[in-house]
Amino acid sequence: MSGTRATFTLKKDAKVDEKALKAAIEKKRLKFVSLTSRETQRAAAAYVAATPGLT
Repeated sequence: MSGTRATFTLKKDAKVDEKALKAAIEKKRLKFVSLTSRETQRAAAAYVAATPGLT
């Protein structure tokens, strides 16, 4: 899976535990490349897509 990325929305003032996130990703035999953070406006609508093989 080249070029795949994951995006997470956090609650206000929440912080990411990068070590725990990296461990969880690598436990699923995926590769952690980098973590970036930025503030954006919340979307007016949200969509959830189920992807077979990912939990």
